[in-house]
Amino acid sequence: MFLFYVVLYHTAGDSLYYEKMYTRENCLLIYQMWQEDLSKEVKTLLGNPPNTNFAIYDVTEGVSDGYYDEKVLSNFEKHIIKKIRNDKEFVSKVMEWFKEKLDPLEKIWRVGKALKTREDLIGFYHQTVLASAGLDVAYFTPKIGAISNKDKRLAMNMRKRSDDFTPANDRIITQTLERLYPKLGKYSQCISIGELKANKVPGIESLKERYQHYIYFNHKLFTNISFNSFVSKFHLSVKKEKIIQTNEIKGQVGMKGIVVGKVRVVIKKENIKDLKIGEVLVAPMTTMNFLPAMRKAAAIVTDEGGVTCHAAIVARELKKPCIIGTRIGTKLLRTGDYVKVDATKGIVRKISLGVLKQTTKKNLRPIVKTFYPQKSNNKIRPEFILWFKDLKKKDIPTVGGKGANLGELFNHFLIPDGFCITVNSYKRFLEKNGLDIVIQNLLDTLDVNNNYQLEKVSKKIRALILEKPFPKDLEKLIKENYSRLKNKKVAIRSSATTEDLPTASFAGQQDTYLNIKGEKSVFNAVQRCWASLFTARAIYYRAENKFEHENVLISVVVQEMIDADYAGVMFTIDPVNKKYILIETVKGLGESLVSGQVTPNSYFIHKFDEKIMEKVENFNLNEKLVHKVAVLGRKIELHYKCPMDVEYAIKDNKIYILQARPITTL
Repeated sequence: MFLFYVVLYHTAGDSLYYEKMYTRENCLLIYQMWQEDLSKEVKTLLGNPPNTNFAIYDVTEGVSDGYYDEKVLSNFEKHIIKKIRNDKEFVSKVMEWFKEKLDPLEKIWRVGKALKTREDLIGFYHQTVLASAGLDVAYFTPKIGAISNKDKRLAMNMRKRSDDFTPANDRIITQTLERLYPKLGKYSQCISIGELKANKVPGIESLKERYQHYIYFNHKLFTNISFNSFVSKFHLSVKKEKIIQTNEIKGQVGMKGIVVGKVRVVIKKENIKDLKIGEVLVAPMTTMNFLPAMRKAAAIVTDEGGVTCHAAIVARELKKPCIIGTRIGTKLLRTGDYVKVDATKGIVRKISLGVLKQTTKKNLRPIVKTFYPQKSNNKIRPEFILWFKDLKKKDIPTVGGKGANLGELFNHFLIPDGFCITVNSYKRFLEKNGLDIVIQNLLDTLDVNNNYQLEKVSKKIRALILEKPFPKDLEKLIKENYSRLKNKKVAIRSSATTEDLPTASFAGQQDTYLNIKGEKSVFNAVQRCWASLFTARAIYYRAENKFEHENVLISVVVQEMIDADYAGVMFTIDPVNKKYILIETVKGLGESLVSGQVTPNSYFIHKFDEKIMEKVENFNLNEKLVHKVAVLGRKIELHYKCPMDVEYAIKDNKIYILQARPITTL
């Protein structure tokens, strides 16, 4: 038996009502950033909105449980809705302002180095405070129903650009604090902005005590007080949890399987390296930093997430049993506990050592799936640009998996027109700027299991690619082909030669940019796609799956945008139950589905008669369209002779195929 949390309502007052939103690891300056009062500039821009800074951060050794008041957030959302209805230019003005504030931050993120002076850090902090107001609007806008698709897309694009906002800022701040105050080490993350400005940093003993536990609330720092005492003292209402006894916790299945093993709870980044082969990884959520641990783990259990979250996607790639969304796994399980992870039912059950000894060794082995590269007999074609109509699936070495699949389908299905900037263009860009040798030297000496080194090399390579100019002849060629498109608003998608293969999808490791318009924006997006070949996750995956870095190239797809009424993803065999066709659909662009910000309509459909066996609907959708999507899915699967993952868009009852790739996680 072990302890289980049951949600109850605890009221110590009637003003604000707080509920836990997440668990994160950040420095004090990040928590202060989110609670700063709005500046006059921001108030004018947003029309004097209500403050959203009444959060409680209960922080132990740098890890915070963040509590927010839903009423406060709701009032802010209502204010934004009102502004949008009264001012048609509101979203575009705020997003343009947000972009202006975000651009200098992104440049610092790309370099990835600590700032040089205390003044630089204070300036960086204030820039993040300003930009955070735009992020709030970008977050709320796509959730609002009564706005145009144009405004939704604009906000979604900015939100995607700022996905790394908090962790990237936290990395720069903590690196700089440790550089400025080397004797304080990790305890420097507890320095406040007030202490930084006054240049009166506490001694190491005071910071050590603060590091053990503090609460940040309403612009004030509280130490030497427990969370329960704090709640009572200030008469706050908090959603509390009462403990009862049970022997299991439940969540959602991310990847099926059953494993018995020893628990390793990982909440802090510095503890990722502690996980041993065959242990069960238990974490609030996972990011790319967790990849080495996820590969060694026998199973994965998280507090947060759904079937499209990072943990679930990677678990399916690695064939690891995975249960997500338990809410309380990290609260109830302890490192060293023995558990049975039944990811066929979504149950984690604590077991005794006696039961463990009766379990066969097979149950304790980590399940590792490695995709060894298959040599292709197809050669790289000589062109720098190739249109979809001139491509087949055999052209993966020239235009990557995504480009080759679009070419293969172009003459059989309704595909928005476009072209591929081939791997030859990428190679020419590197060679012309002398980057090919520099990048290879950086990768040759890299230990991908050293997270710090991996992140550092990744940032350096991406910064080098983004700062170099296009060769003039290549620039002219891309301009000429872009001018031939009927619709100048395009999607720019990465298409690596290791992506969307029959044996390994490597999906989501490179970048995509939507609603790109104008030559300058196209070139910028192309460079970002090239740079995304060297994210830490992509480098790690290639190394672990035996792909030589120098043999992995990248093409870029330039495809006319569809201003979709509906969009979504279809698995011709659903990846968890492996029984039906799974179709997920959202209103507008599919980006809101991929980002996990909108709950889709889900349909489980019989493969042979297209009968809907099960559905979950959040909006009305003509089921004839669902049947048409399913029929297309079957045709694409028959064409490829394997289960397929298909992205589609629906405009004026026409169904357009945007991407298709073999499912490799079955």
